[in-house]
Amino acid sequence: MCIIPLYQCPICFKEFNKRVTVCDCCGFEGISPPCFHKDENLDKLRRDELFAIYKFTKAVYYNKISFKNDSYEFIEDEKSIKVTGTFDRRGLVKIICAPDDKVSYADDGLLAFHPAVSLIIDVNNLSSFVLDESRASILFLGPNCKAIDKGYFFMASLRYLFVDEKNEFFSSDNNVLYDKDKRKLIHYSRLKPEDEFTVPKSVTVVGKNSFIAPKFLKRIFLPYGIKLEDGAIYSYDNQKIEIIYY
Repeated sequence: MCIIPLYQCPICFKEFNKRVTVCDCCGFEGISPPCFHKDENLDKLRRDELFAIYKFTKAVYYNKISFKNDSYEFIEDEKSIKVTGTFDRRGLVKIICAPDDKVSYADDGLLAFHPAVSLIIDVNNLSSFVLDESRASILFLGPNCKAIDKGYFFMASLRYLFVDEKNEFFSSDNNVLYDKDKRKLIHYSRLKPEDEFTVPKSVTVVGKNSFIAPKFLKRIFLPYGIKLEDGAIYSYDNQKIEIIYY
């Protein structure tokens, strides 16, 4: 007889055949029961669970929740050491810098199509292609991230974006990525639920593909005199985004 699991942890995907709210494998709190009712109930359940995963990720990031490390390193040549100290529980992936002064970066395609819900990345130079087409919904950038190379990135499922306050090159505010001084807007999380967004007056430049197919956005308020790089605001599927200057 096949027993269908009633609950499944969204982090480590352990299955439970009885009612649980805390995973005894990874420690995730907030496991929700499956919803077989109205669509709006299912959507709310997913939103609540995703926020719970975001809080869990933040607790793991700040070492408030212990998480088993699976470490490895791979070296392309003598000039660069790429990635060390990763752990992968399918739902949560962490990539940190090599422990020396050599350039370390996440390689192209390493996380593309990865099933992780949350990515914690703390490498000196991050290739945007690592993020491009990743299905992760949550992105954390650590204090050692100095550059995102090769242009823009597109994370179709991105909802939460967080930058460590100790980072000297990037900052985040309400799931939007800026440079440290908040003079340049770099990336707007595609699944931010608001239908309008006001770019802060401190911002003088909106970078290329900063707004790339934002799903819910209908209006953007821009300060007068702001510079828009080529393709700064891009939409598709007949989506119309109204631009209003203030």
